[in-house]
Amino acid sequence: MNKINLVLHPKEYTSFKIAYLRPLFNLYFNITIFDESVNYPNKTLFVTGQSFDKTWAKMLHKSGHKVIVDNLWDIEKVTTDFYTLYNKNWYWYNESLWYQSLGYNTYAPNRNYSKLAFMPINQKKSYRDLLVNKLSSRLDQFIYSYNSELQGDNKTGLNWQRYFNPTWYDSTYFSLVVETKVRASATGTVFISEKTYKPIALQHPFLVYGPPNILTSLKDNGFVTYENLFDESYDQLTDIDTKVTAMLDNVDNFKQVSYDRLTLDKIQHNYNHFFNKSLIVNKIKQEIIDPLIEYAET
Repeated sequence: MNKINLVLHPKEYTSFKIAYLRPLFNLYFNITIFDESVNYPNKTLFVTGQSFDKTWAKMLHKSGHKVIVDNLWDIEKVTTDFYTLYNKNWYWYNESLWYQSLGYNTYAPNRNYSKLAFMPINQKKSYRDLLVNKLSSRLDQFIYSYNSELQGDNKTGLNWQRYFNPTWYDSTYFSLVVETKVRASATGTVFISEKTYKPIALQHPFLVYGPPNILTSLKDNGFVTYENLFDESYDQLTDIDTKVTAMLDNVDNFKQVSYDRLTLDKIQHNYNHFFNKSLIVNKIKQEIIDPLIEYAET
């Protein structure tokens, strides 16, 4: 099979430059850095990032070249003048391969259940204020952060954004995930970020304070949720105040006992599904790589 030429900007960082993804992309693309002296063939794809200046892309597009905008990391698909590379399940695929490159798939829990829940929150937002304020009398039972340093965190190193401390998960019964978005998307797309995939990968039951139907979307992708531990009717709620009340009720009603067989089976299923490398690679090929090849060849 002749590989498609895929050309990257020397100063733009896109998905095709990521070390743990390159071996997969290299199977199908001849990836090079843009060189003005090269006369590129018609089937060449030029890649730019959504957040970068589009002068380079517009120049190439005007000359008749095929330009791709890497929109994989965005919450929703962005409309541009170019081919938009978007996939609503990207964070699952990416996190799985990233975590495996970091060795997180070898983590073996050593649970002690000394705290109730783990809740890491970074940036302040009004809907997050509402939740944290309502939880204030219960936070002594949590390992948590809110716009502050998380105890045991490490902000140094190349992969600091995905750092995890086993103590956070060993010491708590479940994660209370605070997602990037909590309101429904105008397009109906349910965005699931790395925040929700972390407890799945790290063998932790979870509640998700996020947009409506996020648990339904996880199930549609083959994961299981924890209706045996929580009242998951909150997943359908659209009103933020009502959803926060449902979160609090779940926290208060949680039975602090060691995981039973059903819970352990669910944890194992999610772990296996999340780290199923052959499945992930096949999905990336079918949903991302094959459409790019088809676009290059039209």
